[in-house]
Amino acid sequence: MSAGDGFQVEPEDLRKAGDNATDIGDRLLRDRDDLAATAKSVSGGLDGFALTGAFSGCAQAWEDERRSLGRETRVAGERLHGNAGTYEEADDAARASLDATAGALGQAGG
Repeated sequence: MSAGDGFQVEPEDLRKAGDNATDIGDRLLRDRDDLAATAKSVSGGLDGFALTGAFSGCAQAWEDERRSLGRETRVAGERLHGNAGTYEEADDAARASLDATAGALGQAGG
């Protein structure tokens, strides 16, 4: 789809980008850093130190943000797929309208 300002969209490119974003989101949700185990290891070796709680809190915050990023990246991929379909539908509707107009003009001039 193209507009007067040179903007062009290829639905297949949107789908590929959507697939990539969805894959990245899935990996972020599936693969976990083992920070919880590391935090427990630190806790065992530094029991009673303020660093123990800080590291555990940091590890939990990291996992929370990673899960959030994974969900948001996956949603972005799904939306890119949806946008590809919307562009195709708009192109199909415009094509049908132009074909109908051309047909009507051909009959009127014939």
